[in-house]
Amino acid sequence: MKTTWSSLTPQEREAHFNPRIAVPSADTYLENAAKAAAAARERLAGDSRFDVRYGSGAKQTVDILKGPSSDQAAPLVLFVHGGYWRALDKDDHTHLALPFVDAGAVFLNLNYDLCPDVSVSTIANEIRAGLIWAAQHAGGYGGDPNRIFLYGHSAGAHLAGMMMAETFPPDTVHTEQVRGVFAISGIYEPEVARTLSVNEEIGLDAAEAARNNVLQRTPRHTWPTLVAAGEAEPSGWVEQSRAFEALLRGHDIPVEFVTAENCNHFSFLEILSESNHPLVTKMLQRLDV
Repeated sequence: MKTTWSSLTPQEREAHFNPRIAVPSADTYLENAAKAAAAARERLAGDSRFDVRYGSGAKQTVDILKGPSSDQAAPLVLFVHGGYWRALDKDDHTHLALPFVDAGAVFLNLNYDLCPDVSVSTIANEIRAGLIWAAQHAGGYGGDPNRIFLYGHSAGAHLAGMMMAETFPPDTVHTEQVRGVFAISGIYEPEVARTLSVNEEIGLDAAEAARNNVLQRTPRHTWPTLVAAGEAEPSGWVEQSRAFEALLRGHDIPVEFVTAENCNHFSFLEILSESNHPLVTKMLQRLDV
């Protein structure tokens, strides 16, 4: 049944839209992810580059993760982490690169500045700068700038969705350079977060939330998109992904919706590192590697 967030009580909204409340074991998942990410950095260190600057912001760096099988024609996967725009780091997500690197892709693990030090609008501009950097420079690191895939989890999925309505200066990013989007367990209406306790850290006001509402923006790019949500996520959170799917279908953008069996918001940080998981397999197939 569709859950409309505006009709919920404050307590119900927290249960549906605050993942750390919806998943009581969230800290354990995050601790395990950090350990897996550290092991992945050690494994990939020989062929990769870390903390390459793509902008002047304090956290505007990217890890270029690759293996010995990556070549000059490798697809580029640009990953944007989650954390409700105010938490986490690329270094907590390095292990998510492994399936892609093992398949021969180049994985760009993007960092960005966080709220409340910057606004969500500033973060979106940083992701835009990261995409421009990838299109202009990542070819020098063994990737194909004409085969870029945007990939985001949680708030990262929101930021990937923002790019679908973005304009780019001439000779920076051409729409055909981006071949697809992977939007995993996203939150697409910042207005929801503005009503939650987490907004004490994010600092959204009504105008800033409206500026960054993906569901109210007209997509400019028809990038084929895979939208996923977890079977074990609250219905309100899943409805965000369904609404994003509906937006794309309404603009004749190719979109596939995937429900990850038995998966909650934080267990995605486990399954997305597994090459043989059905969701990851679908993403790899889209890369054509």
